[in-house]
Amino acid sequence: MLQILKKLFKKNNLIDNISDKIIDSRKRGIKYFTINLWIDNQILFQNGPGEHFIKHGIDVKSDKEIFAIHFFNKNKTLTTKSWEKFKNDKNSNYVNFTSTDGNDYYIKSMGIDSFEVMKNIKAEIELYEIKDKSRIGIQFVEQ
Repeated sequence: MLQILKKLFKKNNLIDNISDKIIDSRKRGIKYFTINLWIDNQILFQNGPGEHFIKHGIDVKSDKEIFAIHFFNKNKTLTTKSWEKFKNDKNSNYVNFTSTDGNDYYIKSMGIDSFEVMKNIKAEIELYEIKDKSRIGIQFVEQ
């Protein structure tokens, strides 16, 4: 039981450190970074600057605004159930488009403030209904 609690606490700390990573990157002048969330060997979703998606109708309020980018295709077998949820949500706050390579993208602002971004990323994780959160990995990529 104690081992399970330690593992859960450790994983939650990784998720809670998202805001610290954002603050640190910004302090060091890093303008482009992504936060990738994985489960097993498949990406759940990415978070990064919205400037790359302006051409798809994204309204970017600031160069510090971070967006969640959910994408689905036939090869992402662990997220098929979630993909159906996204496709069937008619009241969605996501900008949706299909790329030429067949990926369905769903994009939504996570905010500008690092704590708001962290809170919203946690909410996005819940969309996937993953019971064992210790399976989720987080990767921070700075460029």
